[in-house]
Amino acid sequence: MNSKRIAAFAVLATLVGSMAPAFSATTATGTITVKWNTSQIAQLTLHTNYTAVASPAHSGVAAAISQNQNGGGGTCTTTSPTNVDLSVDFGNVAPDFTKFTDCLYDNAMVAAVATNSTNWDLGQQATACAGAGACTGNFAVAGFDLCAYSYNTGQVFPVAAGNVPTTGAALGTARTSPAAITATGACPAGTTAAAGGVGVGSLIDTAGTITNLVNGYTTAFTGALPGLVGEDIELVIANNAPSVAPTVTETVTLTAN
Repeated sequence: MNSKRIAAFAVLATLVGSMAPAFSATTATGTITVKWNTSQIAQLTLHTNYTAVASPAHSGVAAAISQNQNGGGGTCTTTSPTNVDLSVDFGNVAPDFTKFTDCLYDNAMVAAVATNSTNWDLGQQATACAGAGACTGNFAVAGFDLCAYSYNTGQVFPVAAGNVPTTGAALGTARTSPAAITATGACPAGTTAAAGGVGVGSLIDTAGTITNLVNGYTTAFTGALPGLVGEDIELVIANNAPSVAPTVTETVTLTAN
């Protein structure tokens, strides 16, 4: 009898165990954050007497200098006498007694910009002037002006969106003669792409005045394929300008915002 009771209890225990509710799994979660702040990086490379090859380069051939005598007898040197990178040398010039003389240095400078910024600026200004009796307090040389003309698409500063190429073949001036400038203090446009270009120029010989070559450009460029910004420089010689030999230092600044 006892053995029958024990067997019955065992069967009952088995039935009770199989009828017990199953407990669901319990989980707990937490979160972390991962963050960083990437700095802007920037690299600027300059060349003068630029040659339109795939990568920015200084030409091994002396730069061509064209002249506009405006009906007078003033003269410009036809080729740069010193072909040295980072120097724009107009050589010997001669004013006229009554007419302005304009000298154009083709492909004077190219700036190669590399940056991860999508909001960058490129500015240029005169920061020093040397030459006995030539330089005024604000660096402008009495009787002369320096005008920068863009040779990016659009031919005007600041260069517009989409007009900063990554290959030098997309640059190179179409100008074959200077704009006719017959007064100091401004850099008017020429009449055609060849005759001075179609965009107005910018004065680059006044201390503290920054020419915005590029303003708020929204495309980043790599070191292997930098963005290119180029300019021709025109020397404006007033009638009866004084005999001086100045050297003006131009500083180009890339700002990655």
